[in-house]
Amino acid sequence: MRGSCSRCCFPSRPSLSQTKEQFNTQLNFVAKLIDAVNVSATEFQFAVVTFSTRAALELEFDSTLTKEELKTQVLKIPFRPGATFTHKGLDIATTLLARRQNRLAGLSIMKFVFVLTDGMSSNRQATEVAARNLRREAYVVSIGIGSEVSHKELQKIASPPDSYSLSYVYSVENFDALNTLIGRLIDATCEKCGVSSVSDIVGVIDNLSESAMNREEFQAALNSLTFIVQHLRAYGQPNGQKFAIEIIGDYDNKHVRFANATDLNDVLFKIQIIRQQPLSCEKEKCVNQYPRRNIASAIKEIITEFNQLIEGRVGARKIVLVFSSGRFNNKTDITSDMHGLYNESIVDVNAIGSGYD
Repeated sequence: MRGSCSRCCFPSRPSLSQTKEQFNTQLNFVAKLIDAVNVSATEFQFAVVTFSTRAALELEFDSTLTKEELKTQVLKIPFRPGATFTHKGLDIATTLLARRQNRLAGLSIMKFVFVLTDGMSSNRQATEVAARNLRREAYVVSIGIGSEVSHKELQKIASPPDSYSLSYVYSVENFDALNTLIGRLIDATCEKCGVSSVSDIVGVIDNLSESAMNREEFQAALNSLTFIVQHLRAYGQPNGQKFAIEIIGDYDNKHVRFANATDLNDVLFKIQIIRQQPLSCEKEKCVNQYPRRNIASAIKEIITEFNQLIEGRVGARKIVLVFSSGRFNNKTDITSDMHGLYNESIVDVNAIGSGYD
């Protein structure tokens, strides 16, 4: 899993029909999931809640615990058989996540809850209400174990399908099958967790002759970049965003680097004094010396050289923001070329139209 910041909470059920060995299988499952991700003060952290007749917060979020210490604490959780008051466990998880303060200023912390159960809840209406409250605080993954679980109830507990996963509901036939879920659960949540504020961002301003912005549109692009940078609340911090600007012309690029800057006001000032420049050499001479580019070939160069342009970091989310008039001579070719880039690159390209054309 890519470096990211997240919180996971595990409401788990020790029922009357469940043996101590089966409960321990759930604990081993949690320990293996912890083992599969990065645990640190700036990445994943875990808490565990058990529920039966009563619910208990067994393990609170603790940024000082190493991965091995965390797994040891999980495996020590005692077995407490009882009825299936699922809503009590969900309520504790909701309260726990709601009161949890953002541990990294300016960074987006993703929250997940994995609900493990082997039976239908004793109070289904209360469970539905509790699950609805919990989904306001976190993405909820429900995991049913065995034949006594209501799939309909699992669906009501879990978060709805989205662009990251077709379903957050999982069922396994028995406790031993739990371990086969580890990879699938990581796949289901990996893309969300990848939305990290450890981001390397290149703003690209289109100054190609065929699609160059006029003076007002160029200034609107600078104003937009200024607005975006103002909202990079972790800029200048070790785990914050890095930012650079590339102005693309017919034959070359102008690079503006802010990678080592920590003063946000200085960065904003430097963006606003950028001015639209003519070609860097005489047009006839440039045509003879350099191949002419379109927007797709220029973006491909930036993607290829992305890490060098911004002094990119391993594991950081890579983002390109392209500001352009969109007035391209051959839109079909550019669309085809850009789709080819998307299939080959992990860089996230966003296009922002400046002006009304």
